[in-house]
Amino acid sequence: MNSKQGALLAIADDLTGAFEVGAQLAAQGVRCAVSTTDCWPDGAESAVLNVATRHMDSEGAGRAMNRLTRLARLRGIDRLYLKTDSTLRGRIAESFRAVLQEQADRSIVYVPAYPEMGRVVRNGMLYVNGKPLAETGFAKDLLNPVRESSIRAILEAASVSAVLLAKNGNLAQMLEGGPGRVVICDGDEEADLVRVASELRRLNDPYIAAGTAAFARYWAAAWNDSRPEFTFPRPKAASALAVVGSRHPAAIEQVDCAARLGTAVFEDDADAGRIAEEILNRRWAILRPSQQQRDSPLAVAWRCGRLASEVVRQSRPDALIIFGGDTAAATLCCLECFLAWPCGEVLPGIPSSLMEAAGRKSLLVTKAGGFGGASALYDIFRILGSSA
Repeated sequence: MNSKQGALLAIADDLTGAFEVGAQLAAQGVRCAVSTTDCWPDGAESAVLNVATRHMDSEGAGRAMNRLTRLARLRGIDRLYLKTDSTLRGRIAESFRAVLQEQADRSIVYVPAYPEMGRVVRNGMLYVNGKPLAETGFAKDLLNPVRESSIRAILEAASVSAVLLAKNGNLAQMLEGGPGRVVICDGDEEADLVRVASELRRLNDPYIAAGTAAFARYWAAAWNDSRPEFTFPRPKAASALAVVGSRHPAAIEQVDCAARLGTAVFEDDADAGRIAEEILNRRWAILRPSQQQRDSPLAVAWRCGRLASEVVRQSRPDALIIFGGDTAAATLCCLECFLAWPCGEVLPGIPSSLMEAAGRKSLLVTKAGGFGGASALYDIFRILGSSA
């Protein structure tokens, strides 16, 4: 089968990550659909699939990645991007191992930094806002705690062989030793990501790109420069429901800030009609987990998702804002929405997409729980409202 030179497959381990990478690709002229599942969207040449490996065991993650990597070969797609969490949560090592088993003629070039969001990599160590990853709140994540800051150590612990660290522009040399390698690239600032993308453009060796949504932007720009960067129109919404299922301290602080500035907050035991009435009358509302509940994060996500879907059906807001990948997956499943088209970012790291749910087209804004400053949610409301 002939390779489809303009097509690509990006694989994300959770839904907010899928929307993040989709927004970066779309900004570089790559028309791609984001699937909320791991099924290829009908009619799409390029796609971002949510494989949801973050909560799988090692074997399940390996099987899922084997299947999707095989799908890329069957569709004749050479360009693969493995989107990983910027704080190394999930089955990254197991996924890399499975991909290299299926595509044994390639190596993986891994760029895990996201400098704009305070995630930098120095000598293969990940730092978040100046602290080693293992010393941050991500080490206490309820579902995916990460207690190791060394990226090489994480990969080698899961038996990923030939893990190398690129230094001083020697990426090509690192790949010359043959396929089956994972080459980790440092990133202290945006210019480092640009440099790696430029090096990859000059390579003849086949490779698979991996990293954050930030690197996806520069990777796509490097090989897709025949298409000028497209500026999406500023998103507009006269009303919105924000569903904040994430329990990350950053997300909690963002809800508290928006509440202090006047936005009504409801917990997930509230009446759907009451929340819908708030949106119809005052345009904006926030739904968050009950502060008294101690259920598992996944149970919280589904409870919020079910209530949010009922509120959306009753109030039909212009925009749905969701914080947290599990909450996004649950809410969109309850709305029977399995496909969206990226259309840019509201703020850095906070993508917007167009979706069809509850019988109408509307705006979808998603964010990983740990992203953004205290005013992020209020800023989203303000930006959407000022554009309406």
